Amino acid sequence: MEARTKNQSTKLDIERFVRTNYHFWLLEHWLISSGEYKTDKYSFQNRPYLVDITKDKNPYTIIQKSSQCGISELMVSRMIFMLDTQKLNALYVFPSQEQMRLFVTGRIRPSLEDNPYLIGKIGDVFNTEQLKFKGQIGKGGNVSNIAYFTGARERRQMISKDVSALFVDEMDEMDLKNIYTLEKRLDNATEPYKCFFSTPTVPGYGINHKYVHESDQRSWMVKCPKCQKDQVLDYEHNILQFYDLPVPDALILCSKCHNPVSDETRLGGRWIARKISNYLASGYHISKLMDVRFNAFFFLSTGLDQSKVEEFYKSDLGEPYEPSGNKITLEDLDACFINATMKNRSEMVTSMGVDVGEKLHYRISMNDKGISYPIKIGTTSWVELSSLIAAYKVMKCVIDVNPERTKAKEFAAQHPGKVFLADFNSHDKLFNHHAGEYYRLSLNRTEIMTMIVEAFKKGIRKIPMDITQNNKDYLEHLQVPVRSYRQNRAGEVEAYFPKTAKADHYFFAEVYDFMANMLMSSMTTFQTRGLF
Repeated sequence: MEARTKNQSTKLDIERFVRTNYHFWLLEHWLISSGEYKTDKYSFQNRPYLVDITKDKNPYTIIQKSSQCGISELMVSRMIFMLDTQKLNALYVFPSQEQMRLFVTGRIRPSLEDNPYLIGKIGDVFNTEQLKFKGQIGKGGNVSNIAYFTGARERRQMISKDVSALFVDEMDEMDLKNIYTLEKRLDNATEPYKCFFSTPTVPGYGINHKYVHESDQRSWMVKCPKCQKDQVLDYEHNILQFYDLPVPDALILCSKCHNPVSDETRLGGRWIARKISNYLASGYHISKLMDVRFNAFFFLSTGLDQSKVEEFYKSDLGEPYEPSGNKITLEDLDACFINATMKNRSEMVTSMGVDVGEKLHYRISMNDKGISYPIKIGTTSWVELSSLIAAYKVMKCVIDVNPERTKAKEFAAQHPGKVFLADFNSHDKLFNHHAGEYYRLSLNRTEIMTMIVEAFKKGIRKIPMDITQNNKDYLEHLQVPVRSYRQNRAGEVEAYFPKTAKADHYFFAEVYDFMANMLMSSMTTFQTRGLF
């Protein structure tokens, strides 16, 4: 009897420990939800880099990742663990509601319904927008928790939910303005938890910006058994490629002694943080170079196809990629300087573009035979803007309608026929006038930004020699936007410019000035073709 009591006590202690420890709960209760090992008990086979992530107690996690690395499965299981063992509600977010619906149907529902431990905990509601879950806290403490599933485009649904745990999947495909809205859903939580994870796009954007600026930047460090060098495996320094053989081949080598790096060495790595602080998120960068299911030849065969290089860096290496020729470079800008300085007024008619932020950033130009010559570039306020328009004989001015829509409309009303307000769309035409509001313009964002990049590359938008003396940020702003590529809803590859956290006001002042000059030229039906 005494022995049985001790055994029962030990069993209760183990159950209590599992209930409060995500790592052990995962190994004890989770079944793999997809792939060839579907319904097998979860394990870290070939993915030891996931172990520390499951043991991480930091309430804020950022993961810049390659595709198919096991993170989405891990985050779904962490959400279910929290619903099972705590009293809380959670929110899981995908870029669109359709993506979220497919994920719930294909991954979340099977992970619960195929699991003997979890199926009985499903409450009376389980659809593509909500899951009611019967959790248990303490001894006999049953609770009813809710997991909400939504797309990041559905702002109305986002603002109606207060939660304690937030999981944001593929954030780089989202409008980053909605990220702040999502984080506000945690304001009432006593112990909030949030995790952002995504394949990166371009440097300084989305998940890469968070990883660099908000996390401790952990990388998977491996030690060469021959020379003892610690290194993070990367494509440039550790992949030796043999293209000239009858059958191309590749090896993963130590960057110092050039001995082969074995699967055992890759599996035996450890996470090393670049920055140490209690105030930073736990940040992880995951690459397929860390996963022994992918050998060196995988990286060779993918990297050889130049049409896939961008996707290779993002999806296989988990690294942001900046395509050459798809942004304005410092070399491009150097070629645009002219031996002229900015003027205090103009005797000739000009165009003007204004981007609205904390300040109004503007460019005033005079066009001659297709070349845009700068008259004045700088910052101003709504109060001073009318004086600038008068002093520089501005014939057409295009102003960003956002974020100060009321002030912008009031200002346009004071200058009828001269001031136009612009926002963006993705229509085929470069721009349209809003129905019933001729002064409102709807611009094709990708097309017109592409035209600005190309104009500076061709040297037809000039820069005054004194620009850096008066506007130190100007050259930096112009180099921020990067043209990238993604799949649209139809599965086709399309170009776009991801929004970034870096200031780019002068770039958009150039966009609006370019548009103002087009209005002066009465070019009302213009489309770009073959710019790249």
